[in-house]
Amino acid sequence: MSQGASAKGIMAKTKIQPGQQLERDFASWMESRLDYTRTELNKRISPGSTAYEIDVYGTRRDPRSERAARIGALVYLGLVIAAAAGWSQVEQTLIQAMAFIAPELSGYASLIAVAGGGLAYVYGMKRIETRAFVECKDLQNAVGRPVVMRLVGCMNTIGKAELREEGREEWMLVSGNGFTGPASEAAAEHGIKCFSRHGHGFTQETL
Repeated sequence: MSQGASAKGIMAKTKIQPGQQLERDFASWMESRLDYTRTELNKRISPGSTAYEIDVYGTRRDPRSERAARIGALVYLGLVIAAAAGWSQVEQTLIQAMAFIAPELSGYASLIAVAGGGLAYVYGMKRIETRAFVECKDLQNAVGRPVVMRLVGCMNTIGKAELREEGREEWMLVSGNGFTGPASEAAAEHGIKCFSRHGHGFTQETL
C-alpha cells in the first residue's frame, strides 16, 4: 500500500468531533461572510511561559489601508527618482501645485509632500490588518458566563487593548447551542462578539 493511500485510510477512519466541525464551519463562514482573508485552526500562541491554543485565528486585510500604504510608498519612490533626475524642476512643480491649493504653504511644498507620503504609508501599514481570536464551544447546553470569563482572561493575557480600541482586534465566542443571558451580558461588557450556529451558517447574538 502506498504512503498516500495509507494516509487517506487513516483520515477516513478519523472521526471529526462536534467541536472540531464547529471550528471548521465557523472558519469557512468567517472567510465567506466576514471577509477574513485567512483563517488558522488550533493556533498556538506563546506570549510568555504559558502557551494558549486558539480554536480559530483569522486575519483580514483592509483594502483602503493597503491603497494608502501603496500611495505613500509611491510618493517616496517618486521623490527619490525626482531627486536623482533633477530635483529643482520637481520642486518647482510642487510649489506651483501648493500655491494653487494653499498659497500660504507653497514655501513648504517639498516638506509637505514628503510628510504626506510618510503619513500615508505609516497609517496604511498600521491599519492594514485586523486579527480575530475565536473560541468555539459545541456543548449540550447553552454557553454560560464562566466560559466567557475564561476567554476574557485569555484576551487580557495575549490580546492588545490598543488594537481593540482601534477596531483591529476582535474576540469571538461561538456556540453550537446558544448562550445564557448572563453569558451574553458578560460578553457584551468585555467587547466579545457571540455567534450561534443557525442552519448552515451563524448569527450574531444581540442583547
